[in-house]
Amino acid sequence: MLTPRVSSLSDLMAAGMSATTIRRRFHRVLPGVFCQDEPTWFDRCMAVTLWRPDAVLSHRTAARLYGWTDEPTTVEALVDASARLRPPGWLTLRGRTQGACDEVLGLPVTTGSRP
Repeated sequence: MLTPRVSSLSDLMAAGMSATTIRRRFHRVLPGVFCQDEPTWFDRCMAVTLWRPDAVLSHRTAARLYGWTDEPTTVEALVDASARLRPPGWLTLRGRTQGACDEVLGLPVTTGSRP
């Protein structure tokens, strides 16, 4: 069975894995999101969008995905302003109202003005 590096708990269970197997074999990245190995920065970006489908990657994260900067140490994303979340230290969330976004490498990112 082939699974992506980053998967939701429901997808892994639908593929026939038990919760116990998932906890033993996968790294928990965010609630309900797991990675086959220690997550890379890009894996964490993917995990954010699985955890919060309303998330739009932003700021330095978006700049990196556009190829404008080096890889930052954290992931930054915008989520619904009413969300009350406690993200891990590697993730910065900011409230937003609905706005335009682009897709880069299959991930939603803020629309950037080109340098």
